[in-house]
Formats: sequence, structure tokens, C-alpha cells
Amino acid sequence: EARLTLSRMAGPDPGPLFDSAVRSGATFGTGNTLNTIKSELANLQQGSNAQALYARTIDILKGLEQKLTQSGGNLDPKAFQAELRDLGASMRTAEGRTINQVEAGAIKKVYGALAESLDQTAASHAPPMIPGRLASAPNQAAQDLIEARRLVKRQAVLDEIEESVGKADKILRGQGDNTQFNAAAVMRDLKNNPFWNGTKGERNPAFTPAEKREIESLFTLLNKLPALQPGAGVNAGSMRVLQRTTAMGAGGTAGGMASG
Repeated sequence: EARLTLSRMAGPDPGPLFDSAVRSGATFGTGNTLNTIKSELANLQQGSNAQALYARTIDILKGLEQKLTQSGGNLDPKAFQAELRDLGASMRTAEGRTINQVEAGAIKKVYGALAESLDQTAASHAPPMIPGRLASAPNQAAQDLIEARRLVKRQAVLDEIEESVGKADKILRGQGDNTQFNAAAVMRDLKNNPFWNGTKGERNPAFTPAEKREIESLFTLLNKLPALQPGAGVNAGSMRVLQRTTAMGAGGTAGGMASG
């Protein structure tokens, strides 16, 4: 059951959708992102120790502010993806508590504003005209980019589940080499993953609420299974590998795409 559930949730390769968005020649507006950056920078820089405490995030937001100011608030699909990727990476670092929660909150608000502007473009049916040439429809390009990003985030979460499962077997005290799967450890890892939790402003999350409930129910069930004892001729290490394989099935990796 675990194998079927998780393998069914793996999506197709996002590469063709991303390539289609880039080839479109479209540009996307960034909505309220610039105003959000200005507001968060003003908030971060209020205290006398702001630079010492928040220098990393201040520099990140100032860099994006400068880029949007120079571009008139518009980004092509490749640049849009890069900015969302980098903000997402910064936000993930914040969730890992290597930067404080004040910075995490600022990054989340800017990320949410940028993601929301992409959703708004995707929902638009009236592409703007560019003087001198016929514009490609940005709504279709935005839809392609949104779906590509959803697939990347989805695979990144599935890859994290696979990694967490590899650490989730625990040897039962007093029972020799018997092992039990620790689903609670997997769920703790997942709840620190912003792709699993979703971000305010993004209307196309990596997993639907129903899918999240299905995965959580699956690991709750696995956690209730009795300890497994190695059979004749099977060493304990092999049994633990077998348990992990049964729990996960075939779960490929997103490779370099996972950071997007």
C-alpha cells in the first residue's frame, strides 16, 4: 500500500513546462512585491542592532528591490523562477532555524507576494501588448511555470520522505535486532518543510489537503506495525533495508531541480 501510494504521487518531469514558459518570450508583472519588500525592509531596519541581527535577509531583499526597480517591476519566466527559488531557499533555511523567525517572517511575506502575482498573471485572460510586436500570452506561460514549480516542490517533498524513512528505523530496546518504523520522525521532518506546509499567496500547493491527509494516515498506520524480526538466513541490516524499500517503493530524486 505504501509503495503504491507514494509512487502514484510522483509527477511527470517539470522540464518541458519550464522550457515552454521560457521560450514564450512573455514577461510577468510582480504585483505588490516591491511595496512588500519596502515595508519589510523598513520593519527589519528599525532597531539599532538591525544590521548585526538581520544583515543576510536585508541584503537579500535589497538585491531583489534593486532588480525589480530596474526592470520596472517585470520579470521573464527564467528570472521569476530564479527569484522564487532563492527566496524559497532562504525561507527553508529559516525553517531550519539557522536564521531567526523575524527574518523568516519577512522572507515569507515577500515570497507570498511574488507567488501571488504569478497566480494573478496565470488567471488573466487579457495579455498586455508590447509596443512594436505581438506579445505572447503571459497567462499560459505563467500557468506553465506554476505547474513546473508545483512538480518540483512535490518531488522535493517525496525525496525528503525517502531520506527521512532511511533514518526512521529504530532498534527496539531489549529485542535484539528487531526494528520498528518511526513514522513520527518522518512527520517531524515534513512539518519543517515549507513545500509541505505551503506558503501564503501560493494557490497551487505541492499537495492537496486530501493528499496530505493520505500520506499522514499512511505513516500513522506504518507506525503501528509490530516489530519485524529477521528471518532465517537474513541478517538484521538486510531486514532494515527491506523495511525501508517496502515503505517507500521506487522514489526517484529531483536532483538539481529540487532547489527550485
